Amino acid sequence: SLSLRLATLVRGLRRIVVGRGHQLGLPRPLLDAVSLRLTRMAARFESLLARALQTSPQSAPKPPRLYRPRPERPHTPDLVPRHHAWLLRLAPARETEANACMPLRASIEQCLADPAMRAAIAQNPALHPPLRALCRMLGIPRPTHLPAPTRNPTPTPPKPRKPRRPHPPRPSPFPPAPRQPTPWDQRQAFHRFFDPPCAEFL
Repeated sequence: SLSLRLATLVRGLRRIVVGRGHQLGLPRPLLDAVSLRLTRMAARFESLLARALQTSPQSAPKPPRLYRPRPERPHTPDLVPRHHAWLLRLAPARETEANACMPLRASIEQCLADPAMRAAIAQNPALHPPLRALCRMLGIPRPTHLPAPTRNPTPTPPKPRKPRRPHPPRPSPFPPAPRQPTPWDQRQAFHRFFDPPCAEFL
């Protein structure tokens, strides 16, 4: 089946890379990390493709999974490389033969171009991330029927500005300006100048 075919190819890659790594004297932790990554990828392909290729239309719905908090584990750095075609560089070609991963790389390209695989990719979006990772580690150009990763950056809310602290007014080195007369002052001065004095003050 298609699921078993792709999983078998990935497991073959694991055997080749780990065997060539032991011959070249690569670090044991790196080979263990690569072996674990490819083993999990093969199992994921097998389960996802088997679920996508099911033909039983009336399958019993699965009960929802209950959330179980996982225990906190210490952070360990990921030893698996992330650059383009890193799996081919771990198993370089010898002087008398080509890269050992190239035949399996060509078989994986043919598997991705299969019409059944095209239909499975279109119906199951969970296949997109592992297939893109497989193409990246082998240096395979991304097929046109495999969607590119969508990056939707989460908008970060603007940080609230801190209120400014009120500063006390600084004393001015200059003397205060003279007070300007208001219309009421001018009216009072007019009446004092032109009105006759009262009789009680005479």
